[in-house]
Amino acid sequence: MTGERASKGDVAAAGGQARSARQALAPVGVSLLTSLVVTWPLVARLATHVPLGTERELTVPMFSTWNLWWVADRLGHGLRGYLDAPIFYPNLGVTAFSEPMPLLGAASAPLWLVGAPPALIHNVVLLLVLTLNGLFAHRLARALGASTGAALLASVMTVALPMVANLMGVLPNVALFGVLWALEGLVRFGASGRGTWAAWAGIGTAVTFLTFQQYALFLAPILLVAGIVAADERHYAREALLRIGTAGVLTVMFVLAVALPSRPYVDTAESHRALDVVEALSARPGDYVTRPETALVGFPPSNERDTGGLFPGVVLTSLAVAGVVLARRDPRRRRWAWVLAGLAYYSFALSLGPDLRVFSALRSFVPGFDQIRSPYRAAALVQVVLPVLGALALDRVSSRLGGSGGDGGSAGGSGGGSAGGDRAPGRARAVRWGAVAVIGLALLAAVENLSAPMRLERLPRADQAAWATWLEDQPDRTVLAHIPYPEASHVSDYEIETRRMLAQIEHGKPIVNGYSGLFPLARGAQGEPVDTYLPFQLAMAFEFPNDLLMCVLTHGLGADTLVVDQDWAADNERELAAYASFLDLQYEDGDVAIYALDVPEQHCD
Repeated sequence: MTGERASKGDVAAAGGQARSARQALAPVGVSLLTSLVVTWPLVARLATHVPLGTERELTVPMFSTWNLWWVADRLGHGLRGYLDAPIFYPNLGVTAFSEPMPLLGAASAPLWLVGAPPALIHNVVLLLVLTLNGLFAHRLARALGASTGAALLASVMTVALPMVANLMGVLPNVALFGVLWALEGLVRFGASGRGTWAAWAGIGTAVTFLTFQQYALFLAPILLVAGIVAADERHYAREALLRIGTAGVLTVMFVLAVALPSRPYVDTAESHRALDVVEALSARPGDYVTRPETALVGFPPSNERDTGGLFPGVVLTSLAVAGVVLARRDPRRRRWAWVLAGLAYYSFALSLGPDLRVFSALRSFVPGFDQIRSPYRAAALVQVVLPVLGALALDRVSSRLGGSGGDGGSAGGSGGGSAGGDRAPGRARAVRWGAVAVIGLALLAAVENLSAPMRLERLPRADQAAWATWLEDQPDRTVLAHIPYPEASHVSDYEIETRRMLAQIEHGKPIVNGYSGLFPLARGAQGEPVDTYLPFQLAMAFEFPNDLLMCVLTHGLGADTLVVDQDWAADNERELAAYASFLDLQYEDGDVAIYALDVPEQHCD
């Protein structure tokens, strides 16, 4: 008998472990499946194409792919030279000119190591980010007391957010999971007071910073409020204050340790965003009632503004509002629901940019805000809390519908002996209908916000360019200048530069060209900073070759190799011929001609 009891106990334990494993894997599986749906048909073209979202060109997706490579490349060198990315040579610290996303680059490193195609690497990281968004929405909803089912539906709604579809072509902007991670840690710390959850919140904040620094800047004031709420839940006990204070100080120290080495380089670049550019990329209230251009549902309609498509959906918004209202009967849920609602309202105000004083004040006094060009992206933080609030509403709807079925069965059975037999079936029917209603609402919220099919574009393969392979075998000290330069300053004009940066993944040589969020100061013929980058770029686009620009390339920037696109060379054959004494043809194919560039120093005196 003892052995039989032990055997039954082992079976029960094994069954419990299996259930625990399924519960742990369910949010990952649901989030990944939803990610494949919202990016369809990407799964069929993972190794060749990348999603654009509402981007109209490949500039940003190619830059993101290059950024992943640079982080992974530096990891193999112990991060030596990480800040000195090999673009805009000989400028230093140019990694700091854009969102470096070191955490995502580190995640991609094993794929670069085995030689996976760049498009596949970009897409695997994207799907990982989307899956983590869903996973941490589930975790935050569970921390707030939502049922497993309601939390899983929060995962679905989070992955399908319209702002995520809008920004699908801007990889770091899609990474919202760190925000949810930090909030989960504070919610759980408020409930338990355990130092591990305070540390969890700190790690989530650091992760947010390492994936998209602007979200960390946007989030910081709300995290301070959330920390106060968590401390209040612990009645400001000395031990709790010590734990959360220590986690906060360590997080700030870590962020400063990462950020401060970059600051001197940023300060020497064209770092201060012109106010007219910031205003142009700030949301308008009307943008919140427009859908992304790629939305499946066409009402309300989209608009052509870069800041359009911020409508979070009728169903999702209604569920979120209901979640706040229905949380009023539970004191703990109520306070955290108001924190999340406050984050949404505050982020809405930030997204409007200088039109409201909150952004202008932060831009004046908080380091880093003066570099923010696109305040409208704060709308992502407006939307990311809505599925979690919606999960609270779905949880309450499910429990009420389930309870009403049971109550109805009891009442109906008070007059006869069949009551006991009717009670259980009545409750079961109510629970089933409650589950159907809840799942239907969540799926309707996701489908309403779906952008399908996702716009895809083929990513160029640098290893299929013969000229890039030829350059790979040249000496490491080779410095390239690509001709022509872009003829204007819209993001679409820099697609030519990001294609060259993808080729750099193959040949590994520094280039004087480049694209980034910020640009270095241009240099004179002797290497001295002389002007902003755009006048130099336009001079290279419309006036090259001439004596001054030849001298700037060689003695100002250190370029010794000229890579000239063949179509440009055909249109400028006479001009190139005038400088034939400085150019020695080294390689030529149907795409480019590559010259050794040597301008005597006395020619530049």
